[in-house]
Amino acid sequence: MFGALFSPIWWVFKQIESYRVYRLQVDAVDSCTKYLRSGASLDLEAAFQRVQQAVDATPEDHPGRATIYQNLAFVCVFKYKRSEELSDLDIMIDKSQEALNLMSDHDTRRARLIQVLAFGYYKKQKVTGTLPDVESAIRYSEKLLEMIPKSHPDQSRRLHSIQYLGYAYHHKYFKTRDVADLDMAIRRYRDLVEATSLSDFKLAVRFQNIGLGYFTRFQRTGSFANLEAAMQHFRDALDATPSKHPRRVSQIMLLAFVHWARYNTSQAITDLDVSIQQFQRSLDAVPGHHRDRSDLLHGLGMGYYERYRRLRVFPEIEKAIQLFQESLDLVLHDPISRAHRLNSLGSGYHYRYKNTKEMADLDRAIHFQHASINETRDGSFTLALRHECLGVSYSRKYKATKLTEHLESSIRHFQRTLDLTPESHPNRAGALRCLGLQYAEKYCAFKSPPDREKSIQCYESSLGHSISPPSERLKSGRDLLHYYAGTGNWPLAYQTACSVASLVPLLTPRSLESLDKQYLITEFIGLASDSAAAALMVEKTPYEAIRLLELAHSLSALATQGDGLEIRGGLAGHIDQRHSANFRLDETIEAIRKLPGFDRFLQVPSENELRDAAVSGTIIVINVSDYRCDALIIENSGLRTLRLPNLRSNDVRDRVATLNHQSISTELLKWLWDTTAKPILTSIGLTEASPDSWPRIWWIPTGPLAKFPIHAAGDYSSNDYSDTVLDRVVSSYSPSVKSLVQSQQSHLGVMRKPETAVLIGMQELPFTGQEINELEQICGSMRLQVHKPYHSKTDVLDALKGSDIFHFAGHGRTNPLDPLESSLILNDEELTVKNLFEINLHDRKPFLAYLSACGTGQVKHDTLIDEGIHLIAACQLVGFQHVVGTLWEVNDRTCVDAAATVYTWMKDGDMSDESISLGVHHASRTLRAQWALENTTRGATKHAVVAGREFPHEGRDASFSSHGEARDPRDILLYEDEDDHLYWVPYVHFGV
Repeated sequence: MFGALFSPIWWVFKQIESYRVYRLQVDAVDSCTKYLRSGASLDLEAAFQRVQQAVDATPEDHPGRATIYQNLAFVCVFKYKRSEELSDLDIMIDKSQEALNLMSDHDTRRARLIQVLAFGYYKKQKVTGTLPDVESAIRYSEKLLEMIPKSHPDQSRRLHSIQYLGYAYHHKYFKTRDVADLDMAIRRYRDLVEATSLSDFKLAVRFQNIGLGYFTRFQRTGSFANLEAAMQHFRDALDATPSKHPRRVSQIMLLAFVHWARYNTSQAITDLDVSIQQFQRSLDAVPGHHRDRSDLLHGLGMGYYERYRRLRVFPEIEKAIQLFQESLDLVLHDPISRAHRLNSLGSGYHYRYKNTKEMADLDRAIHFQHASINETRDGSFTLALRHECLGVSYSRKYKATKLTEHLESSIRHFQRTLDLTPESHPNRAGALRCLGLQYAEKYCAFKSPPDREKSIQCYESSLGHSISPPSERLKSGRDLLHYYAGTGNWPLAYQTACSVASLVPLLTPRSLESLDKQYLITEFIGLASDSAAAALMVEKTPYEAIRLLELAHSLSALATQGDGLEIRGGLAGHIDQRHSANFRLDETIEAIRKLPGFDRFLQVPSENELRDAAVSGTIIVINVSDYRCDALIIENSGLRTLRLPNLRSNDVRDRVATLNHQSISTELLKWLWDTTAKPILTSIGLTEASPDSWPRIWWIPTGPLAKFPIHAAGDYSSNDYSDTVLDRVVSSYSPSVKSLVQSQQSHLGVMRKPETAVLIGMQELPFTGQEINELEQICGSMRLQVHKPYHSKTDVLDALKGSDIFHFAGHGRTNPLDPLESSLILNDEELTVKNLFEINLHDRKPFLAYLSACGTGQVKHDTLIDEGIHLIAACQLVGFQHVVGTLWEVNDRTCVDAAATVYTWMKDGDMSDESISLGVHHASRTLRAQWALENTTRGATKHAVVAGREFPHEGRDASFSSHGEARDPRDILLYEDEDDHLYWVPYVHFGV
């Protein structure tokens, strides 16, 4: 009876409770709706309280419990988006999972809850950084994708699923470092773009995501193709964004980061400049409170930091430090960004210390780098880079203090760097090299064999790490080669030289500008000569030494540009086009090498090709190394080696340090004769003067010897001058064996005689008018059509397009950093080598460029001495078959006579190839005879007489600065006394 009585009452209570739960949910929905309209946090909090009360009031067995859990999860989605509190994420995930557990497999509400779980776990892993959370995000996103096929009407939910899959796989990659996860992220990003219409405003963000995927892949693999793909998709994102949209700031910032990364990969300074411009442009466009401002300040700081490292302009490192500090001040509560800024600030102070040598700067660097490591998540590859930075600072401190504790700290941090760097990562060679350097330092200090072995092991592993950039591998190879050579282990030195030589062509990709290539190759000066010396020390053939010398010759910008003349038009646009053209060119070269007869296209000439090149005369490659000096003699009958025991690299360096037009003396020429020229000429059977027969020699000196006039070497203490090069052979030069062979091969197809001549004499300069007038008469007698264009760059270039002979009497300038900017000075303009490339003279193959100006054969940048880069060689690579110039400043009175002699020989020789080299040879001999006569007859007169002409004396100091640099206006000199100024020496011929 009691049961019957209470049953209706219990039912009434249950109905009342259900109604209360119902009302709580209705109120929650109302509050949530109000929040969506008003954005007021009080409305959202009211919704949360109501639905939480509904959950608390609902019995476990209530049939509507799943719906209530679902509602609480949905409210927490809004709550998290506003608060970003982890507790809201946890409730969202827990209640979504509980609701799912209460639903049947066919419940249509499951898809919505699975979407919430995918979102929740994705957001949670960003906070916790745990792999299980990101894997849960992937699992639920995959489930949702299975539930919503392409034919489903609710495609927006499907696209959300694809988007979060991409995000989740991208984040998973950062945990696992598995490229497969990254590839899956890129695949999902691509799926998303393919499903997005061109008019959808989300397209820009989706392009951006693909770009981020490829950029991450580039950071992992070092693949340039990935970097180019990232840049292209970032550009697509920018193009898809309206011009006034605020998102453009972040997109330009991403492009700036890519240009910065590309600079760090290729060292193309144009990329660095573009990066700085883009960061500055974005920074100028954002207000002080903008969320991207810290990133922009940091990016701009990195730009100035890299510019300082490259150009060593001190205010730029000061600017970088200031920007890093400003960026740090804006992210005090963001540990990831803060760690990044702290490391950059440490690096800034490190480089400031290198300039100031103030220990306080180095201590600041170490302090900030330690702080950065302390705030970096363990296991992150970023942590490896930060240990490397700290290791470098401790290494620097050890060098300053010689305290062992700093060396040990350096080793410890470099070892940690290596431990955190995967075997498949492109930074591994650099990490190995850094560790090897420290063990080498330790061995030098304590002479412990295990330290030496560890150092060698690190260097060898670094050199052999094929994934890493060639520059890092080459540095290890260079150090390893010098170690093996220093210990007399020549077999291993030669083995290392072979590995090094194969890497050098990879160091300077064709897409780089000339200046960038010069920057890259300056660290490897002498490597080519040392590689060749190692081959000779293990008794390899002369061809093997030449092969290594040519391969390990850091590829100069000019050689690369010369090889790629056919495509220069395609490289003239934006730097992006240069990089993409580089890929296409490499593919084209490989295709050409597969054609019959072209297997050695753009490679080191074969031994047979070298012998063929010597059919008209002997080719002498003079290799100068710290380990030995040799002449590599190339004759039509074969190749051989001649050891030059009296030629020592230290002597060459000592003499070149003070070499200028004033230091050229008969003593120097005798030293060249005794150590170099005499033993070579004796070896090839040229032991006495031969006035009736003039054998030819092509000299190819290496290293600093390239600055010396070997053609003028001799013993001038006797009156007959029989022991001189000028009295035994006709001399020509070439910057390399490859260049000479290519010039001769390209010359084979030229059958026509010269028909036109362009003569330019800067009339306001002394004697040029007379020089041009005399040459015009000689050219007329050769039936050459003479053009004397107006002295503007445009007019001169137009005239050159159809010319065969180009004579320039004026001032020349060799650019010590960028050979393509070497120039001839017109009225108010400079005619650069680059300008000559642009009119494609290579197709016409003009006969002669005669540069009657100063120093056209000077190599002014000692760090580029291996390349033999100067204005004469540049003109040869442009396409001229012959180039005549001078090694240094020239006495003005001799220019007219030298030019007239060369052109007269050219006329008498019917403009044959031999007539040019013979003309230069006899011009030098004639001027030498005049010099000898003046030495014996010179009196106290204050005037000079040459070939019957009398000129007023203007004084030696009128033309020279105290440093020997040419003044106004042509580097042409008038001398009162020629006894110690050998004005007949500097004329040289480059050509076939």
